[in-house]
Order: sequence, then C-alpha cells, then structure tokens
Amino acid sequence: MYASQEASFYNSVQFFQKNVHREQVDHLLEHRKLTLSGTGNLNAKSYFLSELMQATSPEVVGKKKDGINTLFWVIEEASEAEKVMANYRFWNGLPVHNFASKGEKPISDLEKMFRLYRMMSPERKVVVIDPASFFAVYPSPYEIKKNTFTLKKGEKFDPMETINNLLDIGYEFSADEFLVPGTYCKQGGLLNVFVPTFRSPLKIEIDGVDIAGIYEYDQETQQVARSYDQVDIVPLKCAQEKGSLLEFLKTDSLIVDDEIDLSPEFSQTMKTLEKEEHDSKFPAFITFTAFPEEEDKHYFYLYYLSILKFQDVYDFLNDLREKQRAAWRVMIFSKHLDEL
Repeated sequence: MYASQEASFYNSVQFFQKNVHREQVDHLLEHRKLTLSGTGNLNAKSYFLSELMQATSPEVVGKKKDGINTLFWVIEEASEAEKVMANYRFWNGLPVHNFASKGEKPISDLEKMFRLYRMMSPERKVVVIDPASFFAVYPSPYEIKKNTFTLKKGEKFDPMETINNLLDIGYEFSADEFLVPGTYCKQGGLLNVFVPTFRSPLKIEIDGVDIAGIYEYDQETQQVARSYDQVDIVPLKCAQEKGSLLEFLKTDSLIVDDEIDLSPEFSQTMKTLEKEEHDSKFPAFITFTAFPEEEDKHYFYLYYLSILKFQDVYDFLNDLREKQRAAWRVMIFSKHLDEL
C-alpha cells in the first residue's frame, strides 16, 4: 500500500472521441519512442498525453505489451509546474504530483524520500518535474533496501530497539496522537507509526514481548482498515546518496521531454535515454520538439492549431458557423457561458 496525497479534479478527455491518436499510441507501444511536433500549446499537449494514458492502461493494453503506469513530464521551468499540473488535471482524472524544484532551495532529504515513495506507488499517475530535480542525486535502491526493517506478527518485539531503529532512519516522535507521515508515538502496549508507503498509520499491538497484531487504521474513526502479517518500515533518510531517479524507473514508465533546453551534461544523459531503439529494459520516451531531426522514423506531426484572440463574441460566433459548415465537432470550455 502506498500513500497518495494529491487528487485530480477533472476528466474532460472522456467527452472526446476515443482513439484519436491510435497511430501514435500503437507506435509508442511497438517502438517505445515518439517524436512529436505540431502540438500547438500546453492545452494540446495535455490533451494528447491524457488520451495516451487512457489508451495505455493495463485494462486496454492487456498482458501482451507493457502499458504506461507512470508518466514523467519533464518541463523546462520549475515555476511552470503548477500551471502544467492544473492543465493536465482538467483533461484527465489521474493523480498528478509536483516534483519540480522550489526556487533556489535544494530538495531536502526527507522530501526526496517522500518523492521516491510516491513515484514507486503502484497507482497510475503523472509526475511533473524539472531537469534539476530529475537529475538530482537520490538514495539508491540498494541503500533504501539496506535501511528498511521488517516487523512480523508473532515475532519478539524490543521497544527500545525498534524506536532507535525508527530514529536512525529519520522518523520523529509525535506528542500528538494524530500522526503525519514520518512520525510515530507509543502508548502502553501500542506503537503507532505513519510509514509513507501506506495511506494511513500502522498500529503495532504488543502482547508482553511479542507482536500480537499489525493494523492499518483510520485516524478519524480509529477503525481498522486492514491487518497485516508483516510490514516493511522504509527509511526517510539514508547514510549515502549516490543513486539516480533513473534507477527507479521501470519499463512501464514514460519520460516526456517537453522541449527542454539542457546543459551539455544533461543533454548527453537524455540522449542516452532516448536511444534509437528502446528495448524492454528502458522506459518509453516522447520528445516534443519544434525542430525534429531529419529521417527520424519515430516522428509524427500533430495538426493542432493555436488561434489569435477574437475581437468580440460575434467574431467568435462567426468562426463557429464556419466550423459548423465544415462539419467540425466543437466543444467549448469558457468562463463566459452567459454571454455566449
């Protein structure tokens, strides 16, 4: 079980014709690479990626090919992350997480761990991230595994040893019974700890010197949501940080290069990722670009249009009449419905 703390608000892609981008989706599933231009603007990119995620779900793809579980949308400017997230949420109902940098302040060790656990969750999701965060140094999978310890029902329980282990891997004591991720409290024969890979805190019930039960519980109602025979307590800090986010990407990941202008070092890394033909060990890759390379056999042009602002509502309605005559299917999203 993994914690999911961000929600989506819209799912507008459901109102549009399905399989509009069937050719591009099939090419991505076959070759694991796409180069796209002609997307026009952020709205068009969000619509395309929303339909792609809808068309590559495990239910649609089946077992013969890897679908897309996690989309990593790499954007040029970290300050644009909230705008990108809001735009994507308008089109698709998947959770969207912000992994972009927060100004000049470096990413804290704790935030890095929370990001990794959100990224590793089995739920389908979108991660918006800038190059600095994407290529930051993270704890390696080996270090995380090495610093994880397991509690099992029926095993001996040493309270001091367990609490020291929690403190060593970054957990903090909470005087408040209402826990936030990364905190714990002990009361009598109960140890409550909020591990970030769970949606709710865990209650470790102690009977004498043995673990009598392990439960995930609702903090509002105190009702047990689920019981476990064993749980892994993952670390919130690691002694060494020499890993890369790329080590955590799986074959069901998709990296989207949104016209980013990288330094030579970053560019070389990205070029390695978007090698000519991906095999099943690599994430899939999409590049949005205004300047595709010649003879790129993964290249598609998408005919999306951006138009100038209309002079007034009558100018807009005249344009709609022309669209009707040409048998366009038109859907309007507007803040000015009464005027229209």
